[in-house]
Amino acid sequence: MGEQATAADRDCAPPLADPNAARRLQASRTRHVLWTEQGEVAYVATAGYHDLTLENVGGDRAREANTKARVFVTEYVGIGQAGDAHDGDRQAGDGQAGDRQAGDGQAGDRPAGDEHDGDGQAGDGQAGDRPAGDGQAADRPAGDAHAGDRPAGDGQAGHRPAVTRTNPRPVIFVFNGGPGSSSVWLHLGLFGPRLAQAVAKDGVTPLAPPYRLVDNPHSPLRYADLVLIDPVSTGYSRVVEGEKADQFHGVEEDVESVTEIIRLWVTRHRRWASPLFIAGESYGVLRGSAVTELLARRHGLYLNGLILISSPITSGRMRFDPGSILGAHAFLPSYAAVAWYHGKHPGRSLPEVVAEAQEFADTQYLWALNQGNRLAPPDQEAVISQVAGLTGLSRNYVEAVRWSIDKRRFQAELLRDRGLTVGEIDGRFTGWNPDGAGEHVAEDPTDQVLKGAFAGAINHYLRAELGYENDLSYEIITDRVRPWRQPSDPFRDGTNVLGSLSAALRRNRRLKVLYQLGYFDLCTPYWGAVSDVAKLQVPPELIANVRISLFEAGHMIYVDQASRLAELADIERFVTEATGE
Repeated sequence: MGEQATAADRDCAPPLADPNAARRLQASRTRHVLWTEQGEVAYVATAGYHDLTLENVGGDRAREANTKARVFVTEYVGIGQAGDAHDGDRQAGDGQAGDRQAGDGQAGDRPAGDEHDGDGQAGDGQAGDRPAGDGQAADRPAGDAHAGDRPAGDGQAGHRPAVTRTNPRPVIFVFNGGPGSSSVWLHLGLFGPRLAQAVAKDGVTPLAPPYRLVDNPHSPLRYADLVLIDPVSTGYSRVVEGEKADQFHGVEEDVESVTEIIRLWVTRHRRWASPLFIAGESYGVLRGSAVTELLARRHGLYLNGLILISSPITSGRMRFDPGSILGAHAFLPSYAAVAWYHGKHPGRSLPEVVAEAQEFADTQYLWALNQGNRLAPPDQEAVISQVAGLTGLSRNYVEAVRWSIDKRRFQAELLRDRGLTVGEIDGRFTGWNPDGAGEHVAEDPTDQVLKGAFAGAINHYLRAELGYENDLSYEIITDRVRPWRQPSDPFRDGTNVLGSLSAALRRNRRLKVLYQLGYFDLCTPYWGAVSDVAKLQVPPELIANVRISLFEAGHMIYVDQASRLAELADIERFVTEATGE
């Protein structure tokens, strides 16, 4: 046997080899065709890192930006005829060396729903598909002013260069929330050209692995370019060597970094003259609201629209802290909706049930919660009966919890007589507690069903269909962002962005907001979001800029096929309206 290595030997040993390091820094680019009812949509898909470079913002002098992290971005840019990229749509190749051209896109030329593996073979060599900055003339957008293209001796001060044509296609920047979630859910659940299949047509029965990917003929890619962003430490996004990841793990730092990625992408791709949108889900609602305000205030980058999916914009609507009453108020209509789904309101329609719950929540229930111990016995009896009737819980249980029902208790209690629990992300899903008498649910049945399908889909899709190779773990949703820092201002709540959204609407008076919410969401209550909108600090004429849409679905509205189609139609209408004059 050889001698054991000493501590000094170990200190001098070279770092572990990482044969994948060079490959993962190379962006992949593939051509595809999305088949829709309106015809074919040709597009270029690019997957790879964008360097996050932050300046010394707020310092005593401007300094050169330095790279802090590499943020993983998947982008889809529509092209006209095959090979004719829109002006300025030079793909990732934002200074990264060795961007490779993966795939001739023949994989995409298939009827909707057809399966394919290993698409995107290297190298179709199309001129329009080269990364920006490779020095080829064909890589310049048509009409782009270029020094060598001016007639000799034209260097007069008043000479106007050729006008650069603008790309009329909107761009939608998409992210999820967490904090700590990648963009996989909106990517392969709603926006992207491919969809992960996790459940059967009923929307709740899990399918067996291996999971399938199918075409998304209603993807917003039909009319808009898409940029899917994985914030630092999620997906494949990582800080560079020598930097600490926790510098990005906080409310303010997260908003700063995502704002910078969007500004960089718009600048590098020459899309300042394109209609711009942000879509955020869950914590992405809070991030999206704050990023929209910061883009406008700091950079003068005004969006056409903001799509908020599932979640109030203030944290108080989601909490059950001692002395807090807003959480119980906000969740009551969701409890009634979930109870309706599980057969607790026979003979009644969902609109009828939630209308009653909303009216009660805003009147007698809110008053009773605030009264607390001051509530007279006859009033207590009336409130307990009403809450029990709406939620499907027993009168004894409602009385025992003093008519304020924590959502975790509701999940465990609603179907206890059947030995089942209900989901948090989507109250239609059911599961089991290890302890049948447990007060709270141990696991979310929704997460149990969905995570495996989306994890399998994204890991297959990026490598096999988009030609991108990375041996790192794709962090679907991670606790590595914990602890999540709150703002340095002790009087500011980082999970309350009502002020940011209000400021964004006041500053950019043409900004439109679409708020999409699910009745069966027991993670973030839809009635809390509706109540938050009513508190926006804007003049009456700007309230009309915010539109709310409700769906018979949960937190992830798109899991249900019928709801997904309605949600996509709603987004298309919104983008069309927000880009109109």
